Amino acid sequence: DWSSDVCSSDLVQLSPFMNKIHTVGRISSALAGLSFVLVGVAACIRFGIFPSFGQFLGAIIPIFVFMIPASGVEFLSYLPLLGAGACYISFITGNISNMKIPSLTAALQSIEVEQGSEKFEVLSILASAVASLEVIVLVTLLTLFTGALTPVLEWAPIQPAFTYIMPAIFGLLIAGPLLSFAKATIPALIMGILGAVFIGDQVVVMLMCIGTALLVCFFEIRKRKTTVS
Repeated sequence: DWSSDVCSSDLVQLSPFMNKIHTVGRISSALAGLSFVLVGVAACIRFGIFPSFGQFLGAIIPIFVFMIPASGVEFLSYLPLLGAGACYISFITGNISNMKIPSLTAALQSIEVEQGSEKFEVLSILASAVASLEVIVLVTLLTLFTGALTPVLEWAPIQPAFTYIMPAIFGLLIAGPLLSFAKATIPALIMGILGAVFIGDQVVVMLMCIGTALLVCFFEIRKRKTTVS
């Protein structure tokens, strides 16, 4: 049946290519996390500021309470879109929704690859890496020329453009799935709207959308397998 097919070793066994991606990704993530921690430690040593253990727990627990469920939702949301390799890059460098996903979307419009294939992984990794390098260059330039660019960026006529950047990006990203698989997208959008109106919590709304889409996809797969058999 469907459940035994999903659990079969042929489907869950990783290729050597994917094993290398996870090995490099885990090492890179560990090194990045260590680097982030060392920045704080270096600042404490430099300025002679050493919080007590109680102060440390009091500051970090609220962050973990919020970030753990939010990070779980982000992982479930971004992994099918980006693939494993690009997720490692994206979670280290950030700017996922406004840089990494649009970059991959633009690349997929020019190069047709099968979702989940090794070619898709390579394309996604390259798109995410290029987007990360672009952010590094842009941030460096903005840092060097902040004084000259500030009057331009604060110019009143262009402020509405900054207000609607994220809605425009996500509207573009939704258009593709909406046209290709409306059966899953439309119920997910309806649940998202209901959640936003009656609940309002972003994490809960995202979980409602993801759960609805997964349920629709599950029943659609069962229906197709029944039809084929």
